[in-house]
Amino acid sequence: MITKIIVLQSSEISKSMGAKCIAQAKQFGIEPQVFNGIHGKDAPLILAQENLRQYKPKMKGGRLGVLGCFLSHYFLWNECVKVNEPYMILEHDAYMLRPLPKKVLKRFPDVLKLDSLDPYRDTYNADLNAQSEEVRIWSLHERKEHGKYEHTRGLYSIGGYGYIIKPHAAEHIIHQAKLFGFRPADHQIHTTDKIDIHHISPSIVRIHQDYTNHSAMKSMSLTRNLEKNSQ
Repeated sequence: MITKIIVLQSSEISKSMGAKCIAQAKQFGIEPQVFNGIHGKDAPLILAQENLRQYKPKMKGGRLGVLGCFLSHYFLWNECVKVNEPYMILEHDAYMLRPLPKKVLKRFPDVLKLDSLDPYRDTYNADLNAQSEEVRIWSLHERKEHGKYEHTRGLYSIGGYGYIIKPHAAEHIIHQAKLFGFRPADHQIHTTDKIDIHHISPSIVRIHQDYTNHSAMKSMSLTRNLEKNSQ
């Protein structure tokens, strides 16, 4: 399995946070390769070259950071298909908490989200601490509470900051994006009649603790404040 971490080279926040998360991953035997993230200002031209359209105009207010984030994941999905090997994809703020379970690739069919919780909940830190040490993996279809959402195409879970994707699933997600118009990266990773999204508990990664409160998430976010937080 190949591990890639998305780092926006024009952002000191992204480079600093990415370095911390890379160092932490190495503590658990994971050696992430840096993928240079796509800057949102370059997104319109790249989207035209790739013949990609948004599922609706002004997706999330037309924020360029959202477009750049999607494209970063999109190009990694294409890599995954090309090399025909599972990818663990991390964003710069994906902080590992524990090692991957043994033979983890045999324990889910398509996509495995590595944090089973909703990082935007006020109880996120407490919920992480309360998780049982018993490893469980389950489909989103089996989940009723937080961590499960639905849009017009299928079920998804908030956050694309840490997941494992298999080549056939990456190929299908790319096809969905081209056929129906693309969504924000985490929304794009949704259930269909061909693939299912699974969660793991206890969480393998979390959003770095520096993003713990909502004000930090908003002020430091590259999808919400790209211009402020990048050159």
